[in-house]
Amino acid sequence: MTFLAELEQELFDGEEFIERLAWRATNGKFDEESYDVDLISEAFENAIKDLKAIYDTNQKKCERIEMICREEEKGHWMKVTELQQKCKDSLSTFEKLDKRLDIVADKVVYLGEQLESVNTPRTRAVEAQTLMKHFAHYLETSVETLNSFDEIVIENINQLYEEADIIQKLYLISQELPNNPRFNLAKEFISKKYNLIEKHLIEEFSSAHKNDDRAKMKKIAAILSHFKGYSQCIDVFIEQSQMGMFLSDNIFTDIVPLCVKNQKTIKEVFINPDQVMSKFILNLFHGKIQEYIHSRINGNDSREFLNELFNLFTKTNKLIDQIAKLKYLCCDYAFLNKISRNIFNNYLDMYIEKETSYLQEKCSNLLQSYYDLKNHQKRTIQSGGFQELIQSKIGRTIDINIGNLNINMSNQDYSGETFLSEEIAISILQESKMSLQRCSLLSKPQDLANNAMLIYEIELQNLCIEHIDYAIELGLQSIPATDQKSQPEIHFFEIIRQSNEICHLNEKQFSNWVQPMISSTTKYSECLKRKREVTQQMETKLNQGLEKSIASIISWIKYLLQTEQKKNEFKPEQGTDFIPTSTTACNKVVKFINYYHEKIGKCLDGAMVVICDVKEYRNCIDTFKIPLLSNLFNILHALCNLLIVVPENLKQVSNGDQLVGLDKNVIQNDNAAIFIIIFLSHFEMKFIILLHAIFFFFGIQISNIFSLQNVHKSNGKFRGDRPQSKFVAVQNKGNFRIYSKRKENCKIHLDFENILNLISESIKQKCPELIAVSKLKSKYHIIEAYKHGQRDFGENYIQELCEKANDSEILEQCPSIKWHLIGHIQSNKINKLHSIKNLHLIQTIDSLKLAENLNASINRNSTKPNDDKINVLVQVNTSGEKEKSGINPDDADALVQFITDKCNRLKFSGLMTIGAYDFDTSQGLNPDFLKLIEIRDRISNSMKIPMNEIEISMGMSSDFEQAITLGSTMVRVGRAIFGSR
Repeated sequence: MTFLAELEQELFDGEEFIERLAWRATNGKFDEESYDVDLISEAFENAIKDLKAIYDTNQKKCERIEMICREEEKGHWMKVTELQQKCKDSLSTFEKLDKRLDIVADKVVYLGEQLESVNTPRTRAVEAQTLMKHFAHYLETSVETLNSFDEIVIENINQLYEEADIIQKLYLISQELPNNPRFNLAKEFISKKYNLIEKHLIEEFSSAHKNDDRAKMKKIAAILSHFKGYSQCIDVFIEQSQMGMFLSDNIFTDIVPLCVKNQKTIKEVFINPDQVMSKFILNLFHGKIQEYIHSRINGNDSREFLNELFNLFTKTNKLIDQIAKLKYLCCDYAFLNKISRNIFNNYLDMYIEKETSYLQEKCSNLLQSYYDLKNHQKRTIQSGGFQELIQSKIGRTIDINIGNLNINMSNQDYSGETFLSEEIAISILQESKMSLQRCSLLSKPQDLANNAMLIYEIELQNLCIEHIDYAIELGLQSIPATDQKSQPEIHFFEIIRQSNEICHLNEKQFSNWVQPMISSTTKYSECLKRKREVTQQMETKLNQGLEKSIASIISWIKYLLQTEQKKNEFKPEQGTDFIPTSTTACNKVVKFINYYHEKIGKCLDGAMVVICDVKEYRNCIDTFKIPLLSNLFNILHALCNLLIVVPENLKQVSNGDQLVGLDKNVIQNDNAAIFIIIFLSHFEMKFIILLHAIFFFFGIQISNIFSLQNVHKSNGKFRGDRPQSKFVAVQNKGNFRIYSKRKENCKIHLDFENILNLISESIKQKCPELIAVSKLKSKYHIIEAYKHGQRDFGENYIQELCEKANDSEILEQCPSIKWHLIGHIQSNKINKLHSIKNLHLIQTIDSLKLAENLNASINRNSTKPNDDKINVLVQVNTSGEKEKSGINPDDADALVQFITDKCNRLKFSGLMTIGAYDFDTSQGLNPDFLKLIEIRDRISNSMKIPMNEIEISMGMSSDFEQAITLGSTMVRVGRAIFGSR
């Protein structure tokens, strides 16, 4: 057993052990001469014997140890049995004790009730006896005693508490006594003492408040809560709490700390802290704040009145927000806002009158001061005269000069003065902006739109009509006539430049301030109409001015050529070696043309600025690495180049590489240039709106795809016909479909080849899948739509879906139909889902419980294999409306994870939402749709699901166009296809 130590090593290797054994047996000699097999065999046999002996020894040790363990185990089991028995005995003893305790407790409660039943009447009897003694004493009171009773003597506070308790009860009793001379003196005496004690209690409360003795305050407040003067106690507390406060000029900074400080005291002292706190704040508003407001607002000076009213109202609203955020003050925003409105009510009633009169006066003064500075007397101008009408019609085409006709019109020269000032315009706009800012805050909600309209009307009147339009009229009169004998000085181009800049500022202010206040009201259309009228009026006059200016320039050029150009200038005298490069007339004409060309370029040309902007936009878009967008901006840049190309090269440039695939009608249309200007003037809008505008320009607007007229081919060109017939076109699995919106019949006439060609030319991207919502429609509508290519249909109710899906005619004539359940799933109808044939998708899973129940129902009832799953969408309530189904947006991830991990018969396919019913798509992008896209992106990132594998079902008949622009892959359209239900 020499190798026992080797066997007990921690890392034992059998092969190494045998090698060492053989090495020791042969002394490390393994050559052929010295190699002895018998020696090795003997060594191995001896080693085996030794190992067997070791094994036997260890086996005996193991048996002995196992026997010891069995004995110990037996002993432990005996102890466990003994402990179990003791536990049972203890439990039994505990139950007996518990029963005895219950019996004793019942007896104690019974005795307590008995004692209480005896003691309560006794206590009441004692109280009644005490009250009777005191009342008897008051009955014996004489008139002299009553007259001399003006004060009570209280030795200590406890005596006051006792006296207060007694007199309060006696006072209540005295109020029930009949009007009898026997009781009159007693009632009067009790009332007098009642008032004196109440007065003493209030004085003690005031003293305790000054000493911050809250325990005493609480005791007195509890006693006074049964007295009539309890409100006086609260008033004393409120009055003393405000002492030493509001020492600064701005009291608004002191109110919130004061409320927070006294809230703790109120909660600790009074039995009704919420009501006391409300009264405390009400007193602050109707007391200190109201006094402060009245002292600061001066009604005589309109400017000071408006500014002070705005500042004070702003500070008050800020104070309301601060107090409302402190929930423990128990004052909600509606209550505080109502208080604030009551304080400012008198001022707010006269606000808009003051505002409009001040704004009108201020704008008039600004204009008048400007004209006074220019030494100009503003006068009334009659525009649209007979001479202007005739000259505008024939002045440019026929060489007839009507300037000498006696029609009482003369051109006036203002020495180059345009009577337009950007500084004055900015001042008017700034005053209007301040008025609109005050209007948004001080106007009542129902009057906001009307007040904003009044202010904007004043702005239009003074800025556009009294200033710009007046300057244009003066500019029109100052344009030289076409019969001038001296070089004309035309300053109308500068008027155009200044008018454009001022109108741009006015438009920007309208978008930033006026539009948000009136966009959702009927005043919006009125305001747009009024603005359009004023703008068109100025544009018309500017066009007249341009025509007159150009006519004057051309007339002077004609005059130069007629008077300065000599015939012999083109036939130099013989013998003259020097030939001039140009004639005098030519020099004058060229100089004149160059002068006005430069002037026009400074005032009117903006094409280069447009191109520079588009270049920057194109560089920005290129970073997105989206070929479609890059191509669109390349085309837009090429279109902008057309604005600076000389006329003779337009045709050649329009056939360039970038514009070769664009419809020539787009290039030749005047609206193309208008679109470019509009597009670039709104570059501050969100990028998604910018892209939508581009798609609109290139004919890829979604509404053009989904709201088509009846289209047919005529002479190789597409044209619309019969506008009363409306259709809906979609792409379903690569095939475009078109359906009638008319409900009077089910027949649908269409030309698939023409529609496919039209849409292929308009858009190259995949359209979403159309779900035709056939709720409450007959099976014949469904069959007719199926015949025209529609495959996906949606139903809201499980019962109706079961009837239609299992209808024999639909099964026979619509073998490839796909049903979508798009309504809320009732728990008692879940078991019917497995029997619906051709059920393709359930779009309304909105809770963990519903997913679990649906999965269990399918496992329990379905005869299909386990790997056959039902596609489901998770419905998300992105609008937060209580009447809608759908899971909270924050919980959508958890529901998707649950379906993926726990529901073996459900397959998560995407998300679904219903946008807010009252959302107006003309006001911008639907936030409910944007929220669903955000959730889709979040789930894709967190669960590593490819984004293109997550369906997005959003958009119905009223908003599906916008839903598609935001990325919807399914739209649910019913009314637009089948008509009203």
